[in-house]
Amino acid sequence: MATPVSTQGTQVKAGPFVGLIARDYDVVDGRFSLRAGGMRTETMSSKIPWFLPRRYRVGPALAITGIRLDAPGRFTQRYSEAFAPTNPGQHVFPTIIAPPRVGCWRITLRTGPTHGTLVALVRG
Repeated sequence: MATPVSTQGTQVKAGPFVGLIARDYDVVDGRFSLRAGGMRTETMSSKIPWFLPRRYRVGPALAITGIRLDAPGRFTQRYSEAFAPTNPGQHVFPTIIAPPRVGCWRITLRTGPTHGTLVALVRG
């Protein structure tokens, strides 16, 4: 079952990482959801900034690995840290997570020695 999101539907946690999500696009029945291939329209995308407190050590990039739980499947993506002057106490990694197929996926975020995991329902 997919990871629950915050009661407001605007945040999801993966260990120490906090992702800012769009309730109308990234939430199904109070749980985290993504779109296969990543969603891009004229007004929306699947961009999720992941925040991590500065006290955590990070590596040169954020690696996102997805392992499909309901059938064979795997993907990996890498993202650089962004400069975020409005959040000086946080590392921030903007991402567009794009699982290749619909299904249930375990998503792992890792940078340096820091990692977190969540489960996403991936829709078409």
